[in-house]
Amino acid sequence: MLFPECLTGALERQLGLAKALAAQDFAKHIPVALPGLLHKKYPYAAHAERWAWLFPSKSICRDPRANKLVRWRCHESNV
Repeated sequence: MLFPECLTGALERQLGLAKALAAQDFAKHIPVALPGLLHKKYPYAAHAERWAWLFPSKSICRDPRANKLVRWRCHESNV
């Protein structure tokens, strides 16, 4: 086991919330911000559920690299 069993329920709820938020974003054509140059290597990954953050940020923001609205991950201090 990689994490304590007592966290299973909480992580499953978080996964459900993250998937729902990603689905809403993708319906609005808001991509996930990918780290580094992954957006060039995998151009469709920013709109794929498997690349969505488990702990997404609460709001979208402008990506300075691509100059478009994206959803970043939640900062570690907020988790």
